[in-house]
Amino acid sequence: MANLLKFMLLSSTISLVLSATAREEPAMKDEKPVWKTVTVPFHDELTLDIPIDSELMAWESEFYFWYIGNLRLTAENNPVYVIHPHNLDIVLSDAPKADFDYPAWRNALTEHGAEIIHEASNGVLYYSADALHVFTYLYTGKQHVLGKATLFDTGDLPAAYAAFEILHSFVPGPQKKQYTAPFNAAREMETIPQWDENPLALQLDDILPRQLTPSWLLKEDSLDGFYFYPDSFTDTVDAYIESDPAYLNELIASAKEKDWELSYQKEFVAGKQSGSLLFQSRRNPQAFISYCMISESGLNLLLSLPSSITVKKQMEFIHQCNQLPAGNRLPWLTAQWRTQLFKYGHVDPIDELPGWFEVFDKHNNPDDYFFGAAGLLNDQGETVIPPRFDEIHFSGNAFIGHTNNGRELLDMSGKSVLKAELIWRERDSLYMVKESSNKQGIYDLAARDWLIPLDMNYLSSLDDSGLFTFSHVTEVKESSIRYGDTGLIDAQGKTIIPNEYQTFWYNPGLKVIVGQRRWQQGDKTGYRYGIFDMQGNLRVPFEYDYVTGEETGAVIKLRKEGLWYQYPAE
Repeated sequence: MANLLKFMLLSSTISLVLSATAREEPAMKDEKPVWKTVTVPFHDELTLDIPIDSELMAWESEFYFWYIGNLRLTAENNPVYVIHPHNLDIVLSDAPKADFDYPAWRNALTEHGAEIIHEASNGVLYYSADALHVFTYLYTGKQHVLGKATLFDTGDLPAAYAAFEILHSFVPGPQKKQYTAPFNAAREMETIPQWDENPLALQLDDILPRQLTPSWLLKEDSLDGFYFYPDSFTDTVDAYIESDPAYLNELIASAKEKDWELSYQKEFVAGKQSGSLLFQSRRNPQAFISYCMISESGLNLLLSLPSSITVKKQMEFIHQCNQLPAGNRLPWLTAQWRTQLFKYGHVDPIDELPGWFEVFDKHNNPDDYFFGAAGLLNDQGETVIPPRFDEIHFSGNAFIGHTNNGRELLDMSGKSVLKAELIWRERDSLYMVKESSNKQGIYDLAARDWLIPLDMNYLSSLDDSGLFTFSHVTEVKESSIRYGDTGLIDAQGKTIIPNEYQTFWYNPGLKVIVGQRRWQQGDKTGYRYGIFDMQGNLRVPFEYDYVTGEETGAVIKLRKEGLWYQYPAE
Protein backbone atom coordinates (compact mmCIF):
# COMPACT_ATOMS: atom_id res chain seq x y z
CA MET A 1 0.00 0.00 0.00
CA ALA A 2 1.73 3.12 -1.28
CA ASN A 3 2.50 5.84 1.24
CA LEU A 4 0.27 4.29 3.87
CA LEU A 5 2.69 5.09 6.68
CA LYS A 6 1.28 8.56 7.28
CA PHE A 7 2.50 9.31 10.78
CA MET A 8 0.82 12.41 12.15
CA LEU A 9 1.09 14.65 15.21
CA LEU A 10 -1.56 13.74 17.69
CA SER A 11 -2.93 15.01 20.97
CA SER A 12 -2.72 12.16 23.46
CA THR A 13 -3.12 10.93 27.01
CA ILE A 14 -1.33 9.32 29.96
CA SER A 15 -1.95 8.67 33.60
CA LEU A 16 0.03 10.12 36.47
CA VAL A 17 -0.56 7.19 38.77
CA LEU A 18 1.97 4.42 39.41
CA SER A 19 2.17 1.99 42.31
CA ALA A 20 4.76 2.16 45.13
CA THR A 21 4.89 1.43 48.82
CA ALA A 22 8.16 2.86 50.10
CA ARG A 23 8.68 6.53 50.89
CA GLU A 24 11.79 6.76 48.73
CA GLU A 25 12.53 8.48 45.45
CA PRO A 26 11.43 6.03 42.75
CA ALA A 27 14.07 4.74 40.39
CA MET A 28 14.37 6.20 36.90
CA LYS A 29 12.21 4.43 34.35
CA ASP A 30 13.32 3.29 30.90
CA GLU A 31 9.98 4.34 29.50
CA LYS A 32 9.79 7.77 27.86
CA PRO A 33 8.06 10.53 29.89
CA VAL A 34 5.26 12.17 28.01
CA TRP A 35 4.30 15.79 28.62
CA LYS A 36 3.39 18.96 26.79
CA THR A 37 4.39 22.53 27.52
CA VAL A 38 1.60 25.09 27.70
CA THR A 39 1.65 28.85 28.21
CA VAL A 40 -0.02 29.71 31.48
CA PRO A 41 -2.78 32.31 31.24
CA PHE A 42 -1.64 34.10 34.37
CA HIS A 43 1.79 35.26 33.19
CA ASP A 44 3.11 35.85 29.65
CA GLU A 45 6.61 34.57 30.38
CA LEU A 46 5.72 31.45 32.34
CA THR A 47 5.05 28.01 30.94
CA LEU A 48 3.84 24.83 32.57
CA ASP A 49 4.67 21.22 31.70
CA ILE A 50 1.64 18.97 32.06
CA PRO A 51 0.87 15.38 31.03
CA ILE A 52 -0.39 15.11 27.50
CA ASP A 53 -3.76 13.83 28.67
CA SER A 54 -4.27 16.93 30.80
CA GLU A 55 -5.87 20.31 30.31
CA LEU A 56 -5.31 23.55 32.22
CA MET A 57 -8.80 24.79 33.06
CA ALA A 58 -10.33 27.61 35.06
CA TRP A 59 -11.92 26.57 38.36
CA GLU A 60 -15.63 26.22 37.61
CA SER A 61 -17.14 26.19 41.08
CA GLU A 62 -17.87 29.38 43.06
CA PHE A 63 -16.52 27.83 46.25
CA TYR A 64 -12.77 27.78 46.89
CA PHE A 65 -11.07 28.60 50.21
CA TRP A 66 -7.36 28.38 51.00
CA TYR A 67 -5.73 30.25 53.82
CA ILE A 68 -1.91 30.21 53.80
CA GLY A 69 0.21 32.78 55.63
CA ASN A 70 -1.66 36.04 55.37
CA LEU A 71 -3.13 35.09 52.02
CA ARG A 72 -6.86 34.50 51.96
CA LEU A 73 -7.51 32.76 48.63
CA THR A 74 -11.05 32.40 47.32
CA ALA A 75 -12.59 31.80 43.91
CA GLU A 76 -14.36 35.12 44.19
CA ASN A 77 -11.20 37.18 44.59
CA ASN A 78 -8.48 35.04 43.02
CA PRO A 79 -7.97 33.34 39.66
CA VAL A 80 -7.96 29.60 40.32
CA TYR A 81 -6.89 26.97 37.79
CA VAL A 82 -6.96 23.19 37.90
CA ILE A 83 -4.92 20.69 35.89
CA HIS A 84 -7.73 18.37 34.86
CA PRO A 85 -8.21 15.46 35.49
CA HIS A 86 -5.46 15.23 38.12
CA ASN A 87 -6.77 17.77 40.66
CA LEU A 88 -3.64 19.90 40.78
CA ASP A 89 -4.45 23.50 41.71
CA ILE A 90 -2.75 26.76 40.73
CA VAL A 91 -3.94 29.95 42.45
CA LEU A 92 -2.94 33.59 41.85
CA SER A 93 -3.01 36.49 44.27
CA ASP A 94 -2.40 40.22 43.80
CA ALA A 95 -1.81 40.68 47.52
CA PRO A 96 1.33 42.54 48.65
CA LYS A 97 4.52 40.52 48.54
CA ALA A 98 4.84 40.75 52.33
CA ASP A 99 1.60 38.79 52.80
CA PHE A 100 3.43 35.56 52.16
CA ASP A 101 6.99 34.70 53.19
CA TYR A 102 7.86 31.36 51.62
CA PRO A 103 11.07 30.69 53.61
CA ALA A 104 9.28 31.37 56.88
CA TRP A 105 6.39 29.16 55.87
CA ARG A 106 8.77 26.42 54.86
CA ASN A 107 10.61 26.51 58.20
CA ALA A 108 7.32 26.32 60.04
CA LEU A 109 6.57 22.97 58.36
CA THR A 110 9.30 21.12 60.20
CA GLU A 111 8.59 22.97 63.40
CA HIS A 112 5.05 21.59 63.29
CA GLY A 113 6.24 18.04 62.62
CA ALA A 114 5.84 17.71 58.86
CA GLU A 115 8.08 15.12 57.18
CA ILE A 116 9.94 16.57 54.18
CA ILE A 117 10.16 13.98 51.41
CA HIS A 118 11.49 16.03 48.49
CA GLU A 119 12.47 19.65 48.04
CA ALA A 120 13.63 22.03 45.33
CA SER A 121 13.83 25.78 44.96
CA ASN A 122 10.46 27.24 45.93
CA GLY A 123 8.77 23.86 46.19
CA VAL A 124 8.35 21.01 48.63
CA LEU A 125 6.75 17.55 48.85
CA TYR A 126 5.92 16.62 52.43
CA TYR A 127 3.88 14.26 54.61
CA SER A 128 1.49 15.66 57.18
CA ALA A 129 -1.90 14.84 58.69
CA ASP A 130 -2.03 11.40 57.02
CA ALA A 131 -1.65 12.79 53.51
CA LEU A 132 1.02 13.68 50.96
CA HIS A 133 1.16 17.38 50.10
CA VAL A 134 2.76 19.23 47.20
CA PHE A 135 3.33 22.98 47.41
CA THR A 136 5.16 25.20 44.92
CA TYR A 137 5.52 28.97 44.97
CA LEU A 138 6.74 31.83 42.82
CA TYR A 139 6.44 35.58 43.22
CA THR A 140 6.57 37.15 39.73
CA GLY A 141 7.13 40.70 40.99
CA LYS A 142 3.43 41.40 40.67
CA GLN A 143 1.64 38.25 41.75
CA HIS A 144 1.91 35.27 44.02
CA VAL A 145 1.66 32.02 42.04
CA LEU A 146 0.93 28.98 44.21
CA GLY A 147 0.62 25.34 43.23
CA LYS A 148 -1.02 22.76 45.49
CA ALA A 149 -1.99 19.09 45.51
CA THR A 150 -3.06 16.66 48.23
CA LEU A 151 -2.79 12.88 47.82
CA PHE A 152 -4.51 10.77 50.44
CA ASP A 153 -2.93 7.55 49.18
CA THR A 154 0.29 8.02 51.12
CA GLY A 155 1.91 5.01 49.49
CA ASP A 156 1.57 6.48 46.03
CA LEU A 157 4.90 8.29 45.99
CA PRO A 158 5.39 8.14 42.20
CA ALA A 159 2.19 10.11 41.73
CA ALA A 160 3.30 12.58 44.39
CA TYR A 161 6.68 13.08 42.73
CA ALA A 162 4.97 13.53 39.37
CA ALA A 163 2.57 16.09 40.82
CA PHE A 164 5.50 17.98 42.34
CA GLU A 165 7.34 17.96 39.03
CA ILE A 166 4.31 19.35 37.18
CA LEU A 167 3.46 22.07 39.70
CA HIS A 168 7.10 23.08 40.05
CA SER A 169 7.56 23.46 36.29
CA PHE A 170 6.38 27.11 36.27
CA VAL A 171 9.32 28.06 38.53
CA PRO A 172 12.07 29.52 36.30
CA GLY A 173 15.31 27.59 36.15
CA PRO A 174 16.58 24.29 34.77
CA GLN A 175 13.96 21.56 34.98
CA LYS A 176 14.98 17.93 34.77
CA LYS A 177 11.91 15.74 34.39
CA GLN A 178 12.39 12.41 36.10
CA TYR A 179 9.16 11.51 37.76
CA THR A 180 6.33 12.39 35.40
CA ALA A 181 4.63 9.06 34.87
CA PRO A 182 5.84 7.31 31.66
CA PHE A 183 3.36 6.39 28.98
CA ASN A 184 2.46 2.72 29.11
CA ALA A 185 -0.27 1.96 26.58
CA ALA A 186 -0.86 -1.62 27.71
CA ARG A 187 -1.31 -0.50 31.31
CA GLU A 188 -3.55 2.38 30.29
CA MET A 189 -5.80 0.14 28.20
CA GLU A 190 -6.35 -2.09 31.22
CA THR A 191 -8.21 0.83 32.79
CA ILE A 192 -10.61 1.25 29.84
CA PRO A 193 -14.03 -0.17 30.71
CA GLN A 194 -15.61 -2.97 28.73
CA TRP A 195 -18.67 -2.30 26.57
CA ASP A 196 -21.94 -4.14 26.55
CA GLU A 197 -21.79 -3.58 22.79
CA ASN A 198 -18.49 -2.74 21.11
CA PRO A 199 -18.96 0.75 19.52
CA LEU A 200 -16.48 0.04 16.72
CA ALA A 201 -18.21 -3.26 15.91
CA LEU A 202 -21.55 -1.46 15.65
CA GLN A 203 -20.05 1.13 13.30
CA LEU A 204 -18.53 -1.56 11.10
CA ASP A 205 -21.83 -3.46 11.03
CA ASP A 206 -23.34 -0.35 9.47
CA ILE A 207 -20.60 0.99 7.19
CA LEU A 208 -18.93 -2.12 5.73
CA PRO A 209 -21.93 -3.68 3.92
CA ARG A 210 -22.72 -0.25 2.43
CA GLN A 211 -19.12 0.54 1.42
CA LEU A 212 -17.67 -2.85 0.48
CA THR A 213 -20.06 -3.62 -2.36
CA PRO A 214 -19.14 -5.63 -5.45
CA SER A 215 -19.22 -2.56 -7.70
CA TRP A 216 -16.74 -0.80 -5.37
CA LEU A 217 -14.43 -3.72 -4.61
CA LEU A 218 -14.10 -4.68 -8.28
CA LYS A 219 -12.38 -1.35 -9.01
CA GLU A 220 -8.64 -0.88 -8.89
CA ASP A 221 -8.95 2.38 -7.00
CA SER A 222 -10.75 0.67 -4.11
CA LEU A 223 -7.20 -0.05 -2.88
CA ASP A 224 -6.89 3.70 -2.27
CA GLY A 225 -9.22 3.17 0.68
CA PHE A 226 -12.16 5.04 2.13
CA TYR A 227 -13.06 6.84 5.33
CA PHE A 228 -16.00 6.99 7.67
CA TYR A 229 -17.18 8.99 10.67
CA PRO A 230 -17.65 6.79 13.75
CA ASP A 231 -19.93 8.08 16.49
CA SER A 232 -17.45 7.16 19.21
CA PHE A 233 -14.65 9.41 17.89
CA THR A 234 -14.45 13.05 16.84
CA ASP A 235 -12.99 12.65 13.38
CA THR A 236 -12.68 10.27 10.44
CA VAL A 237 -11.29 6.76 10.43
CA ASP A 238 -9.24 5.93 7.34
CA ALA A 239 -9.66 2.39 6.00
CA TYR A 240 -7.56 0.43 3.51
CA ILE A 241 -7.73 -3.07 2.10
CA GLU A 242 -4.34 -4.69 2.57
CA SER A 243 -3.38 -7.85 0.71
CA ASP A 244 -0.41 -8.67 2.97
CA PRO A 245 -1.50 -10.01 6.39
CA ALA A 246 2.00 -9.22 7.70
CA TYR A 247 1.68 -5.53 6.85
CA LEU A 248 1.66 -4.45 10.50
CA ASN A 249 5.22 -5.78 10.74
CA GLU A 250 6.18 -3.66 7.73
CA LEU A 251 4.76 -0.64 9.53
CA ILE A 252 6.91 -1.38 12.56
CA ALA A 253 10.06 -1.58 10.43
CA SER A 254 9.21 1.64 8.60
CA ALA A 255 8.41 3.41 11.86
CA LYS A 256 11.87 2.78 13.26
CA GLU A 257 13.45 4.35 10.19
CA LYS A 258 11.25 7.42 10.62
CA ASP A 259 12.14 7.84 14.32
CA TRP A 260 8.87 6.51 15.69
CA GLU A 261 8.75 4.24 18.69
CA LEU A 262 6.38 1.30 19.09
CA SER A 263 4.31 1.82 22.24
CA TYR A 264 1.90 -1.08 21.85
CA GLN A 265 1.42 -4.10 19.63
CA LYS A 266 -1.08 -6.93 19.29
CA GLU A 267 -0.31 -9.48 16.60
CA PHE A 268 -2.75 -9.87 13.72
CA VAL A 269 -3.72 -13.41 12.72
CA ALA A 270 -5.70 -13.42 9.47
CA GLY A 271 -9.13 -14.97 9.87
CA LYS A 272 -8.70 -15.41 13.63
CA GLN A 273 -7.85 -12.27 15.58
CA SER A 274 -7.48 -8.56 15.01
CA GLY A 275 -4.14 -6.79 15.46
CA SER A 276 -3.16 -3.28 16.48
CA LEU A 277 -0.23 -0.88 16.78
CA LEU A 278 0.37 2.40 18.62
CA PHE A 279 3.40 4.53 17.78
CA GLN A 280 4.90 7.55 19.57
CA SER A 281 7.32 10.01 17.96
CA ARG A 282 10.80 10.19 19.48
CA ARG A 283 11.14 13.75 18.20
CA ASN A 284 7.84 14.94 19.61
CA PRO A 285 6.43 12.89 22.48
CA GLN A 286 3.00 14.40 21.88
CA ALA A 287 2.75 12.77 18.46
CA PHE A 288 0.96 9.41 18.23
CA ILE A 289 -0.60 7.27 15.56
CA SER A 290 -2.53 4.01 15.79
CA TYR A 291 -3.47 1.19 13.43
CA CYS A 292 -5.97 -1.64 13.60
CA MET A 293 -6.10 -4.61 11.23
CA ILE A 294 -9.15 -6.85 11.11
CA SER A 295 -10.33 -9.81 9.05
CA GLU A 296 -13.55 -9.18 7.16
CA SER A 297 -15.04 -11.85 4.88
CA GLY A 298 -11.59 -12.98 3.76
CA LEU A 299 -10.21 -9.45 3.36
CA ASN A 300 -7.61 -7.75 5.56
CA LEU A 301 -8.89 -4.31 6.48
CA LEU A 302 -6.48 -1.74 7.93
CA LEU A 303 -7.96 1.14 9.95
CA SER A 304 -6.13 4.22 11.22
CA LEU A 305 -6.98 7.43 13.05
CA PRO A 306 -6.00 10.98 12.05
CA SER A 307 -3.96 13.44 14.08
CA SER A 308 -6.98 15.20 15.57
CA ILE A 309 -7.77 12.17 17.76
CA THR A 310 -6.21 12.18 21.24
CA VAL A 311 -4.12 9.23 22.28
CA LYS A 312 -6.72 8.47 24.93
CA LYS A 313 -9.30 8.07 22.18
CA GLN A 314 -6.80 6.13 20.10
CA MET A 315 -6.32 3.67 22.93
CA GLU A 316 -10.09 3.29 23.16
CA PHE A 317 -10.05 2.66 19.41
CA ILE A 318 -7.32 0.01 19.78
CA HIS A 319 -9.11 -1.52 22.76
CA GLN A 320 -12.29 -1.80 20.70
CA CYS A 321 -10.29 -3.16 17.77
CA ASN A 322 -8.71 -5.84 19.93
CA GLN A 323 -12.14 -7.16 20.86
CA LEU A 324 -13.25 -7.62 17.24
CA PRO A 325 -13.55 -11.20 15.99
CA ALA A 326 -13.10 -12.09 12.33
CA GLY A 327 -16.14 -10.64 10.53
CA ASN A 328 -18.53 -12.05 7.95
CA ARG A 329 -20.53 -8.96 7.07
CA LEU A 330 -20.20 -9.63 3.32
CA PRO A 331 -21.84 -13.03 2.73
CA TRP A 332 -21.72 -12.50 -1.04
CA LEU A 333 -17.91 -12.34 -1.03
CA THR A 334 -17.06 -15.91 -2.03
CA ALA A 335 -13.68 -17.22 -3.13
CA GLN A 336 -14.83 -16.77 -6.75
CA TRP A 337 -15.68 -13.12 -6.19
CA ARG A 338 -12.30 -12.52 -4.53
CA THR A 339 -10.55 -13.52 -7.77
CA GLN A 340 -12.21 -10.53 -9.47
CA LEU A 341 -11.47 -7.81 -6.92
CA PHE A 342 -9.34 -4.71 -7.59
CA LYS A 343 -8.93 -5.48 -11.32
CA TYR A 344 -11.09 -3.00 -13.21
CA GLY A 345 -10.91 0.70 -13.97
CA HIS A 346 -14.66 1.15 -14.37
CA VAL A 347 -17.67 -0.91 -13.28
CA ASP A 348 -21.34 -0.57 -14.28
CA PRO A 349 -24.14 -2.68 -12.80
CA ILE A 350 -26.58 -4.28 -15.24
CA ASP A 351 -29.88 -2.88 -13.98
CA GLU A 352 -32.00 -5.61 -15.57
CA LEU A 353 -29.81 -8.37 -14.08
CA PRO A 354 -29.22 -7.76 -10.35
CA GLY A 355 -25.72 -8.79 -9.32
CA TRP A 356 -24.31 -8.69 -12.88
CA PHE A 357 -21.67 -6.15 -13.84
CA GLU A 358 -20.14 -4.73 -16.97
CA VAL A 359 -16.43 -4.36 -16.16
CA PHE A 360 -13.74 -2.43 -18.02
CA ASP A 361 -10.12 -3.59 -18.06
CA LYS A 362 -7.59 -0.89 -19.01
CA HIS A 363 -4.67 -3.31 -18.85
CA ASN A 364 -6.10 -5.73 -21.41
CA ASN A 365 -7.23 -3.21 -23.98
CA PRO A 366 -5.64 -3.84 -27.41
CA ASP A 367 -8.25 -1.72 -29.21
CA ASP A 368 -7.62 1.24 -26.89
CA TYR A 369 -11.20 1.75 -25.79
CA PHE A 370 -11.76 4.81 -23.61
CA PHE A 371 -12.72 3.05 -20.36
CA GLY A 372 -10.83 -0.13 -21.24
CA ALA A 373 -12.05 -3.36 -22.79
CA ALA A 374 -15.53 -4.27 -21.53
CA GLY A 375 -16.45 -7.70 -20.23
CA LEU A 376 -19.26 -9.19 -18.19
CA LEU A 377 -19.48 -10.83 -14.74
CA ASN A 378 -22.52 -12.73 -13.53
CA ASP A 379 -23.98 -12.68 -10.02
CA GLN A 380 -21.58 -15.44 -8.92
CA GLY A 381 -18.50 -13.44 -9.89
CA GLU A 382 -17.85 -15.61 -12.94
CA THR A 383 -16.58 -14.15 -16.20
CA VAL A 384 -19.37 -14.60 -18.73
CA ILE A 385 -17.76 -12.41 -21.42
CA PRO A 386 -14.01 -11.70 -21.22
CA PRO A 387 -13.09 -8.02 -21.68
CA ARG A 388 -12.90 -7.40 -25.44
CA PHE A 389 -15.67 -4.90 -26.32
CA ASP A 390 -16.04 -1.13 -26.25
CA GLU A 391 -19.32 -1.59 -24.38
CA ILE A 392 -21.95 -4.28 -23.80
CA HIS A 393 -25.72 -3.82 -23.65
CA PHE A 394 -28.22 -6.26 -22.21
CA SER A 395 -31.06 -6.56 -24.71
CA GLY A 396 -33.90 -9.01 -24.31
CA ASN A 397 -32.38 -12.29 -23.26
CA ALA A 398 -29.00 -11.64 -24.82
CA PHE A 399 -26.13 -9.18 -24.98
CA ILE A 400 -24.95 -6.94 -27.79
CA GLY A 401 -21.27 -6.11 -27.75
CA HIS A 402 -19.88 -3.05 -29.55
CA THR A 403 -16.49 -3.14 -31.24
CA ASN A 404 -14.66 -0.90 -33.66
CA ASN A 405 -15.78 -3.27 -36.41
CA GLY A 406 -19.48 -3.46 -35.59
CA ARG A 407 -21.78 -5.43 -33.29
CA GLU A 408 -21.84 -8.95 -31.90
CA LEU A 409 -24.86 -10.82 -30.54
CA LEU A 410 -24.10 -13.11 -27.60
CA ASP A 411 -26.41 -15.36 -25.62
CA MET A 412 -26.68 -15.44 -21.83
CA SER A 413 -23.77 -17.86 -21.54
CA GLY A 414 -21.53 -15.41 -23.40
CA LYS A 415 -21.42 -17.53 -26.56
CA SER A 416 -21.18 -15.53 -29.79
CA VAL A 417 -24.23 -16.01 -32.00
CA LEU A 418 -23.57 -13.68 -34.94
CA LYS A 419 -21.68 -10.54 -35.98
CA ALA A 420 -22.81 -7.68 -38.19
CA GLU A 421 -22.35 -3.99 -38.78
CA LEU A 422 -25.49 -3.19 -36.74
CA ILE A 423 -27.65 -5.36 -34.49
CA TRP A 424 -30.57 -4.23 -32.36
CA ARG A 425 -33.48 -5.93 -30.71
CA GLU A 426 -36.90 -5.44 -32.28
CA ARG A 427 -39.11 -7.42 -29.91
CA ASP A 428 -39.10 -10.65 -27.92
CA SER A 429 -36.28 -12.80 -29.32
CA LEU A 430 -36.18 -11.05 -32.72
CA TYR A 431 -33.10 -8.99 -33.62
CA MET A 432 -32.67 -6.73 -36.58
CA VAL A 433 -29.39 -7.31 -38.41
CA LYS A 434 -27.92 -4.89 -40.94
CA GLU A 435 -24.74 -5.09 -42.98
CA SER A 436 -22.85 -2.36 -44.83
CA SER A 437 -23.70 -4.12 -48.10
CA ASN A 438 -27.31 -2.86 -47.66
CA LYS A 439 -28.42 -6.29 -46.61
CA GLN A 440 -30.88 -6.54 -43.78
CA GLY A 441 -32.56 -9.43 -42.02
CA ILE A 442 -34.27 -10.49 -38.79
CA TYR A 443 -32.72 -13.17 -36.60
CA ASP A 444 -34.75 -15.23 -34.12
CA LEU A 445 -32.45 -15.93 -31.17
CA ALA A 446 -34.87 -18.38 -29.54
CA ALA A 447 -35.04 -20.48 -32.73
CA ARG A 448 -31.37 -19.83 -33.55
CA ASP A 449 -32.44 -19.21 -37.13
CA TRP A 450 -33.22 -16.42 -39.54
CA LEU A 451 -36.81 -15.25 -39.54
CA ILE A 452 -36.06 -13.08 -42.56
CA PRO A 453 -32.70 -13.98 -44.11
CA LEU A 454 -30.20 -11.29 -44.95
CA ASP A 455 -31.07 -9.79 -48.30
CA MET A 456 -31.12 -6.47 -50.14
CA ASN A 457 -34.11 -5.30 -48.12
CA TYR A 458 -35.15 -2.44 -45.97
CA LEU A 459 -36.97 -3.79 -42.91
CA SER A 460 -38.73 -1.97 -40.11
CA SER A 461 -41.20 -2.73 -37.34
CA LEU A 462 -44.67 -1.40 -37.92
CA ASP A 463 -45.16 0.31 -34.56
CA ASP A 464 -46.39 -2.26 -31.99
CA SER A 465 -48.27 -4.39 -34.46
CA GLY A 466 -45.81 -7.28 -34.38
CA LEU A 467 -45.49 -6.96 -38.16
CA PHE A 468 -42.59 -5.79 -40.27
CA THR A 469 -42.56 -3.63 -43.34
CA PHE A 470 -40.21 -4.66 -46.14
CA SER A 471 -39.09 -3.21 -49.42
CA HIS A 472 -36.41 -4.40 -51.81
CA VAL A 473 -33.40 -2.36 -52.82
CA THR A 474 -33.88 -1.37 -56.45
CA GLU A 475 -30.91 0.90 -57.05
CA VAL A 476 -27.66 1.71 -55.24
CA LYS A 477 -25.66 4.78 -56.08
CA GLU A 478 -22.61 6.26 -54.45
CA SER A 479 -24.66 8.76 -52.43
CA SER A 480 -28.12 7.18 -52.35
CA ILE A 481 -30.15 3.98 -52.19
CA ARG A 482 -33.54 3.57 -53.84
CA TYR A 483 -36.13 1.14 -52.48
CA GLY A 484 -39.18 -0.33 -54.16
CA ASP A 485 -42.72 -0.56 -52.86
CA THR A 486 -43.50 -1.82 -49.38
CA GLY A 487 -45.20 -4.95 -48.06
CA LEU A 488 -45.83 -6.58 -44.69
CA ILE A 489 -44.34 -9.69 -43.10
CA ASP A 490 -45.69 -11.30 -39.94
CA ALA A 491 -43.66 -12.55 -36.94
CA GLN A 492 -43.37 -15.99 -38.54
CA GLY A 493 -41.69 -14.53 -41.62
CA LYS A 494 -44.74 -14.97 -43.84
CA THR A 495 -45.58 -12.26 -46.34
CA ILE A 496 -49.16 -11.26 -45.57
CA ILE A 497 -49.32 -8.18 -47.81
CA PRO A 498 -47.19 -8.05 -50.97
CA ASN A 499 -44.79 -5.18 -51.54
CA GLU A 500 -47.17 -3.11 -53.69
CA TYR A 501 -47.82 -0.19 -51.34
CA GLN A 502 -46.12 3.00 -50.25
CA THR A 503 -46.99 3.30 -46.56
CA PHE A 504 -48.79 1.45 -43.76
CA TRP A 505 -50.26 2.73 -40.49
CA TYR A 506 -51.25 0.57 -37.53
CA ASN A 507 -54.37 1.49 -35.55
CA PRO A 508 -54.05 -0.41 -32.22
CA GLY A 509 -57.54 0.49 -31.04
CA LEU A 510 -59.24 -1.05 -34.07
CA LYS A 511 -56.54 -3.69 -34.70
CA VAL A 512 -56.33 -2.89 -38.40
CA ILE A 513 -53.72 -1.74 -40.91
CA VAL A 514 -54.37 1.33 -43.08
CA GLY A 515 -52.53 1.19 -46.37
CA GLN A 516 -51.56 3.80 -48.96
CA ARG A 517 -51.08 2.86 -52.64
CA ARG A 518 -50.03 5.00 -55.56
CA TRP A 519 -52.86 5.59 -58.10
CA GLN A 520 -52.64 6.75 -61.71
CA GLN A 521 -55.30 7.22 -64.35
CA GLY A 522 -54.20 8.86 -67.54
CA ASP A 523 -52.41 12.04 -66.59
CA LYS A 524 -53.85 11.97 -63.10
CA THR A 525 -51.82 10.61 -60.19
CA GLY A 526 -52.39 10.43 -56.48
CA TYR A 527 -52.94 8.00 -53.64
CA ARG A 528 -55.73 5.70 -52.67
CA TYR A 529 -56.38 4.32 -49.17
CA GLY A 530 -57.73 1.01 -47.91
CA ILE A 531 -57.84 -1.12 -44.76
CA PHE A 532 -56.48 -4.63 -43.97
CA ASP A 533 -57.06 -6.83 -40.96
CA MET A 534 -54.07 -8.22 -39.01
CA GLN A 535 -53.89 -11.30 -41.20
CA GLY A 536 -53.56 -9.20 -44.36
CA ASN A 537 -57.15 -9.63 -45.55
CA LEU A 538 -58.54 -6.57 -47.32
CA ARG A 539 -61.47 -5.10 -45.40
CA VAL A 540 -61.89 -1.74 -47.14
CA PRO A 541 -60.90 -1.50 -50.83
CA PHE A 542 -58.45 1.13 -52.08
CA GLU A 543 -61.10 3.50 -53.45
CA TYR A 544 -60.69 6.45 -51.09
CA ASP A 545 -58.61 9.56 -51.75
CA TYR A 546 -58.26 10.86 -48.20
CA VAL A 547 -58.15 9.33 -44.73
CA THR A 548 -58.14 10.57 -41.10
CA GLY A 549 -57.79 8.71 -37.78
CA GLU A 550 -55.58 6.11 -39.42
CA GLU A 551 -53.40 5.63 -36.32
CA THR A 552 -55.30 6.78 -33.25
CA GLY A 553 -58.93 7.27 -34.19
CA ALA A 554 -61.75 5.37 -32.58
CA VAL A 555 -63.10 5.35 -36.11
CA ILE A 556 -61.29 5.81 -39.38
CA LYS A 557 -62.89 8.32 -41.79
CA LEU A 558 -62.34 7.96 -45.53
CA ARG A 559 -63.37 10.28 -48.38
CA LYS A 560 -64.60 9.21 -51.79
CA GLU A 561 -65.85 11.58 -54.49
CA GLY A 562 -66.48 14.25 -51.88
CA LEU A 563 -68.48 11.98 -49.55
CA TRP A 564 -67.24 10.75 -46.16
CA TYR A 565 -67.48 7.18 -44.86
CA GLN A 566 -66.24 5.60 -41.67
CA TYR A 567 -64.77 2.33 -40.50
CA PRO A 568 -66.23 0.52 -38.76
CA ALA A 569 -69.61 1.44 -40.12
CA GLU A 570 -72.16 2.96 -37.77
